[in-house]
Amino acid sequence: MPIINNSKAIQSHKNAIFPAHGRHLEFANDLTIDVNGKQVIASRQGHDFNFELELTMTDKIAHFVKLRGGLYDHWSILCQYTGHIEYKGERTDISGLCTYEYARGANIPLPIQFFTYQILNIDEHTQVLFVDTHGAGLVLQRRVYVRGVNDHGGIYEAGLKSVVHEYLAPVTSPNGIQMRLPKRLSWQVNDHTGQMLNSD
Repeated sequence: MPIINNSKAIQSHKNAIFPAHGRHLEFANDLTIDVNGKQVIASRQGHDFNFELELTMTDKIAHFVKLRGGLYDHWSILCQYTGHIEYKGERTDISGLCTYEYARGANIPLPIQFFTYQILNIDEHTQVLFVDTHGAGLVLQRRVYVRGVNDHGGIYEAGLKSVVHEYLAPVTSPNGIQMRLPKRLSWQVNDHTGQMLNSD
């Protein structure tokens, strides 16, 4: 998810290039992202695991975070992709649905205590997004977004229940924060008629 600010260029670490226009991003020698209109090319070369993917954006956009005063905005664009992955010289062609994420925000800490974001491809045409975010003792957002290649779908939050049934052993994040990650979880939500939403 590229996060671009309004400066002329950002250098987050050696050999990383993040220009303000966001059309060409380099994450050292690990990943490059090139954007040309509705086309996105993401590639990684020169490693044991490599890939090259071409994403085509649809017009199905979820603007699922919008904080007052431009503190933080987050968009998710439904995309179709084709390309290949390669592991130790063995290439596999792949295609399907994915999402291209775009966010912008002020350079201030946000009081987020809990965040989960799940992307589920139900079939070759339909994608479901589930987001549950808590901060400052409040539920900031709990929603389910359903969208398809030929369908803008809907947003659902009535009767939403999310339960973590079992956690993995505690882990430490790269910046030294201890976290609990779910091992087994479930969630459900109602449709606009009050019935449990399902994939039929």
